[in-house]
Amino acid sequence: MKIIKALNLSKIYFHGVHEIWALRGVNLEVEQGEILCIWGKSGSGKSTLLNILGCLDRPSLGKVYLEEEDITLLSSLKRSYIRREKIGFVFQQYNLISHLTAQENVALPLKYAKVPYKRRMKMAEELLEIVDLKDRLNFYWSQLSGGEAQRAAFARALINSPKLILADEPTGEIDTENAKKLIELIKNLNQRLKQTFLVVTHDPLIAQIATRTLILKDGQIAPLPA
Repeated sequence: MKIIKALNLSKIYFHGVHEIWALRGVNLEVEQGEILCIWGKSGSGKSTLLNILGCLDRPSLGKVYLEEEDITLLSSLKRSYIRREKIGFVFQQYNLISHLTAQENVALPLKYAKVPYKRRMKMAEELLEIVDLKDRLNFYWSQLSGGEAQRAAFARALINSPKLILADEPTGEIDTENAKKLIELIKNLNQRLKQTFLVVTHDPLIAQIATRTLILKDGQIAPLPA
């Protein structure tokens, strides 16, 4: 089953009268239960692609289908619902809230979904155990290492049981040892929970666990090296 499909996706920015093509005719599909790695150097269009697939931005041209629904035509309210209910996000800078504990950060999306307090805190505790952070429930962001903060961000992304997790350079802010641990976590979550991932990165280590790898170069899908 295809979770998401992009057809002829393009994004154009304007600098004065000049057109800047961040994406140019990108086609891709993500199958349920796979780890798809989009590899590319800085400036290749990876984050732009992720923002469009995750309903954070709209394409200039092309279509995006999430479970066969054209999400490029939806209202802002409906797109917000999809972000909350169907897509989990993991960002390079974690985006944890400094005055909340790890458990409160992970539980936060359920607050907006009107889940009762005790239930959402219990669910957050269970997910923090899955990512090996049960002993960090009451730690604040400043008390977590980079690797721990990123694992907490993964737990938060999982809290609504999303169809798809979009991860933007998840190893970009952590050292090599913690990057390896995080990559093993992605692999384990995929196997244990059958979680689908689309990971954009320039880290070749992530490509080693991917079901498939695509290369983005100058806003276009490029052929894989022979």
